[in-house]
Amino acid sequence: MALLFTNLNSQGQSACPGPNPPVVRNFTYIINGQQVCAVYVENMIPNSPVTLFGPGLTVIPTVSGVTSITDATGFACHIFPCNQVPVRVSTCNVQGCCSAPVPAAAFLPVRLTSFSGRIINDNIVNISWTSVLELNSEKYVVERSTDGRNFSAVGTIAAAGHSINTVQYQFKDQLPAGGAYFYRLNQVDIDGKSEYSKVVYVNNGKGTNNIVKIFPNPFQNEIQLIGITAADLNKQDVKLYTIGGKQVPFRITGSNALSIDESSPKGIYLLKVKEKTFKLIKN
Repeated sequence: MALLFTNLNSQGQSACPGPNPPVVRNFTYIINGQQVCAVYVENMIPNSPVTLFGPGLTVIPTVSGVTSITDATGFACHIFPCNQVPVRVSTCNVQGCCSAPVPAAAFLPVRLTSFSGRIINDNIVNISWTSVLELNSEKYVVERSTDGRNFSAVGTIAAAGHSINTVQYQFKDQLPAGGAYFYRLNQVDIDGKSEYSKVVYVNNGKGTNNIVKIFPNPFQNEIQLIGITAADLNKQDVKLYTIGGKQVPFRITGSNALSIDESSPKGIYLLKVKEKTFKLIKN
């Protein structure tokens, strides 16, 4: 995701603290179905108010109306109305101002780039996920289900709060018994808003290779195989083909999940698991 960010250094700003120049990042992303626009600054004047300017040096306020303040490291996040176009950002104190131009917005549709579950042994599942952007995040609640519909919390991991870097998380769950389980994350923000992740599936039973469902179907690049065990999901027993019969490479991304490259063409694919064949549709 770092390729989406443009770092712009201010020049001739005597009040900038240094030694590293200011960094400005401009994000537009979706949370709970709503568009959010935010400018992040780093290496600005610590503990100082942030002013965001639009064309003609008009001031762009925060959505909440509360002035953004940099922390002790010079970091701040300024959430602004998405109908405004920021062009410059500044922090000031009695010694002067430190300012920098704002780059064009980079659109980030998701905060999580991965979420998977893997069987470690008969009793432990390792749940792991990665975020590339966190804004006012408080915690991740790990939820487990035996039927894929009714979930209950099994653990909580503190979130990064404010982050523009990749953060990796892990949670180990002690299973109550053998069999199939579903997991999801409830991402809870400081203001109480929450958002659920996709659902992942694991099976630590002594498998019969009895696949009862593949989801999602249609899919984009990852599918979950319900009914198969982790031991049965391997590249010797599982093959993926195009409708024309060409074998397609895939990655095993969880105990019961596999993914293909997002650049693979849309269309119909055939998944073979030992003697069984399933038709998949890639959107």
